[in-house]
Amino acid sequence: MAKAFVGSNPTPRTISEIWIVTEKSLKINDQTNIVRETIYDVRGRIEAATRRINTSDQISKRNRQLIFDFSEHCRQGLSSLSVLFYLNGFWNIARYAKRNFDRMDRHDIEAFVKRIQNNGYSPRTVADYLTAIKTFWKWLEGKGETYPEKIAWIRPKHNNRKVRLPDELLTKDDIEP
Repeated sequence: MAKAFVGSNPTPRTISEIWIVTEKSLKINDQTNIVRETIYDVRGRIEAATRRINTSDQISKRNRQLIFDFSEHCRQGLSSLSVLFYLNGFWNIARYAKRNFDRMDRHDIEAFVKRIQNNGYSPRTVADYLTAIKTFWKWLEGKGETYPEKIAWIRPKHNNRKVRLPDELLTKDDIEP
């Protein structure tokens, strides 16, 4: 069985243990998520993404650890499909990284983003990757509250429309007096 490093605990965990954590994050009353995750074989796809990240010789050990720490953080409030999105995204993103994520400066990130933008991806894929990058660094260096200066300049766009990140959306309190 494949092993994965998850969380700040350096002890390897099995993919089955990762899945249990993900299942616990589901809202049991929300049958839509359960059905969606069954239809799309999310469990199998998370296992495959975890194996791909663990076996890639293009991803440093440190970046691998950061990806799994971030995915564990995401499991606390996001669906398993969102966790899968981040695992797949960072499998691709980490292969472009010349340095460990926690050692990258703005210049490194600019080069990194430029490479993603010039790789022939669709505008939607580029926007997804840029959103993932902003969300990741907000978790890594902004304590989940603010975007660090080194990534605050990134503006994901799709079809010339700005993609709104979750924390940029208006809430009911913002609208009502």
